[in-house]
Amino acid sequence: MFFGDLLVELTAIAFNWHTARFFTKPLLLLLLFTWFMSASVKFSPLRYIIAAALFFSWLGDIFLLHNNAGWFMAGLGSFLLAHLLYIFFFVRARRSQPVKGPWRPVVIAAVVAYTVMLFSVLYKHTGNLQVPVGIYACAIAGMLVTAVHAFNKNYSNAGAWCIPGAALFVISDSLLAIHKFYYAFAGGPFAVMLTYALAQYAITKGCLLYLAAEKKGLTAIAKRRG
Repeated sequence: MFFGDLLVELTAIAFNWHTARFFTKPLLLLLLFTWFMSASVKFSPLRYIIAAALFFSWLGDIFLLHNNAGWFMAGLGSFLLAHLLYIFFFVRARRSQPVKGPWRPVVIAAVVAYTVMLFSVLYKHTGNLQVPVGIYACAIAGMLVTAVHAFNKNYSNAGAWCIPGAALFVISDSLLAIHKFYYAFAGGPFAVMLTYALAQYAITKGCLLYLAAEKKGLTAIAKRRG
């Protein structure tokens, strides 16, 4: 159902059916939220972190359907909270693993360099939104960095989804910022939505795999101790 709704949403963007998007766009995250809650491991604290991130993303999608500064700020704030929750999840996932991979300075430097470069290009065009946009840029960069470093080899399947998902989220928000503040290029909204939807799906899928693997590992430890 998610990809069916995504197809309808992309069609609505392509043909400028703005009214239809008030149904198709919010439905995307509702479908992901329902899937996640029904498929995720019950009673895991991290489960509710991702649920909250999906909820704030859903709010952000609704707010950004409106084209004025106030609604944009509300959407930016909602997605900022979602990214902070994703960061919390990835940091907790890393800390919970007895064997952690090393932090990778090259990856961190590359993400920081990209963020600084993009923000420097957009800076003069963001008007009175320079500070909130800058804070948001730091948050999404942090989300990508923590995703890259969250999973060891025992959770490689989760990482194989979460890391590309986080990267797609950065791409989507970069395209959105360029289209809104710098140059409204043809196909911008279509590209933004496609990369965003795939990002949210991939992160949700990866989080489900992580929670399932974590439960399996805890069950195995309990059996050995028993």
